[in-house]
Amino acid sequence: MMINQLAINPVGNYQQLAHQIQQHLPTLLPPIQQTEPTSPIRHIDEAPQEKAQNQQITLHTSVDYTPWLQRLYLEFSQALHQAFELPNTHQKQALLPPQWHPEATAKAINALALSYSGFLWHQQGQEVTLVIEKLTKLWRETWQRYRLDIQNSQKNPGLLQALDTTGLLVNQYWLESWLHLAELQRSLPTESKANPE
Repeated sequence: MMINQLAINPVGNYQQLAHQIQQHLPTLLPPIQQTEPTSPIRHIDEAPQEKAQNQQITLHTSVDYTPWLQRLYLEFSQALHQAFELPNTHQKQALLPPQWHPEATAKAINALALSYSGFLWHQQGQEVTLVIEKLTKLWRETWQRYRLDIQNSQKNPGLLQALDTTGLLVNQYWLESWLHLAELQRSLPTESKANPE
């Protein structure tokens, strides 16, 4: 008989989950060099209006990164589908961003990974820390393979900066999402509160 530790001791589970996220998860994420905040690949919408009007537009801002960012999303989506052999219900249009810039792409990748984690955790009953680890490793492998392919094909250096920014944001959103979920876990009622005598 399997005992659901989450239902019996959510506070203990929260502490274990929070520790796993804070200590172990960063070691699993792909190491990515940080892009300078003044990098010309920043999306126009991210810059304050006063500064955007005064900035000189560089060549990188005219490059369309859409195909490469879309391909990163699709490669991760395919890797998830192949690794977990789940029905292809997680590739819904709602997860796709309206524009493919680093922030929107990172949010879409994070949402996709969270949808898979929810399915594996709740529907298939897999242990949450193992789910997080599997998904993080799969993201790291997909990211490193894709980044190396782009680097070896000698594409525009601005594209590498855009990919690095996207990768950093995915790492950040993934950590923040799980820290938030761990915090929510702490607020769940304990078994004794749920069933008073």
